[in-house]
Order: sequence, then structure tokens, then C-alpha cells
Amino acid sequence: MKPMILLALLCTGCTSWQATTKTSLDAASAAAETAHVAVRGHYDAKCEAVARDCARAKLPACPSLVTCQEERHKPIAALSGIQAACLVGYAAIGIADKGTALQKASEAGRLVIDLLGVLRTLKVLP
Repeated sequence: MKPMILLALLCTGCTSWQATTKTSLDAASAAAETAHVAVRGHYDAKCEAVARDCARAKLPACPSLVTCQEERHKPIAALSGIQAACLVGYAAIGIADKGTALQKASEAGRLVIDLLGVLRTLKVLP
């Protein structure tokens, strides 16, 4: 048991960047999850309304529904990018690759900020 305590004490300096980076990645991941719920709710309702309008108009091909689904895909792709950056960041922490971990945490944070701005512009978020 004593070697484990010694190892823990020796690694305290190396774990501070890891803990801080993990916290940043956790925040980006949580923001992505929250945004995903908002995106899904917004576009589910919007595309469902479009589909109902097309059904009422008896349109076999519904270009506006295709457009709605394409609009939905853009923020979903951005959310996937955030999660991918987080996963690579977590893996980099695990192998003590500080440079990659910090880069991915920064990338994830930047992507979250960009996505939130776009979602506010699109009126998906207040």
C-alpha cells in the first residue's frame, strides 16, 4: 500500500493538468448534451409540423421536410464534433499526452461556443 501512496504523491503535479483538462472536457460534453436536447426538441417539433402541412396538402414529395431535416443535421454534426474532440481529449489524458489533451479541450470549448452562437441565431436557444 505504501508504494501506491508514494506514487500518488509523486504524481500530484502531473495530475493537476489532467484534472483541469478533464473538467474542461466534462463541461464541453455536458454543454453538448444540453444543446442536443434543445436541438432535438426544436427540430422534432419543427419537422413534425412541416410533415403535417405536407400531409394536409397531399404532397408526395415534401421539399420543405427535406430542408428541415437538412437543417437539423447541421447542429447534430457539430455536436458530434464536440463529442469526438472530448473523446480524443479523454484518451489523451489517459495516456498522459498533455499537448493533445489541452488542444482537444480547447477545440471542444471553441466548438461549443460556436454552436451555441449558431443555435441562438437560429432561435433554437434563447
